[in-house]
Amino acid sequence: GDLKVYLLDEVHMLSKGAYNALLKTLEEPPPHIIFVLATTEPHKVEATIISRCQRFDLKRISGGAITGLLAHICEKEGFTFDQESLEEVARSASGSARDAINGLEQVVTYYGLAPTCEQVQEALGLSIDARSGALAGLALDGDLTGGLKLIATVRDDGVDMRDFARQVVKYLRGLLLAKAGAR
Repeated sequence: GDLKVYLLDEVHMLSKGAYNALLKTLEEPPPHIIFVLATTEPHKVEATIISRCQRFDLKRISGGAITGLLAHICEKEGFTFDQESLEEVARSASGSARDAINGLEQVVTYYGLAPTCEQVQEALGLSIDARSGALAGLALDGDLTGGLKLIATVRDDGVDMRDFARQVVKYLRGLLLAKAGAR
């Protein structure tokens, strides 16, 4: 109604000129305007801008809450996802509702309204390379030479090494949960 709200996303990416213009506006803001400055890297925002703002640090959303949100969306939109698939989408979003919803849309775009868990993993780039378990085994056995050779093979095959490292950690996490009786 009486207010206009402007959302400036990724405000840390503003140019020097844009910062100066924003600073002038923030020093004497019109009474009917609210600015929301969003950033994932607050340390990169100019101190003069930060000093003129109220700061709210938002936390990541729990996996359970995101899974619930996705289940609600699926129910409203007529999508059929099993619980494991919803949890995969939620886990891949790392606490971001926006990324989870985008992931859900991506899966539906690729595989339709009722994808399998394997299709969900494939659409999100979560397909597991069996060598991640093998590397974890070599690490647990203390076989440094074998581990380095396996890593070189994976790299030479063109696999994204960050994704591969995440898979190894996911495998080790699963082992820890199984050992603790949590699975």
